[in-house]
Amino acid sequence: PMKGTNTAVVGIGLDKQGIPFVAAKEIVVEPGQKIIFAGPDQFTVVFKNKKSPNRKIDNPSRAGVVKIEVPSEIFQQSEFVEEFRKNGQLRFNYGVIVNGKELDPEVIVRKR
Repeated sequence: PMKGTNTAVVGIGLDKQGIPFVAAKEIVVEPGQKIIFAGPDQFTVVFKNKKSPNRKIDNPSRAGVVKIEVPSEIFQQSEFVEEFRKNGQLRFNYGVIVNGKELDPEVIVRKR
């Protein structure tokens, strides 16, 4: 997250071929924080493997922005208890789709 806030801001750009890229190599947030993706007017953040921190797989942009809120009780959610117990964190694979082209980094949720 940005210093002094509970918000991670992720810029999305397009290279010369129109392929999306994100300014952040790795997004690491804590429960109760949020991620703001900002970029082209039209893009979608899609979570893979039916696994999402906000229980939504498709997150279409509104005016070039997608907001993902990480629930403060995410580590207690039944689908994540075992992964958190084993690894001490949760990993979410996602894709950013712009004009049919996709990039797929990941989001990591850790304890404070």
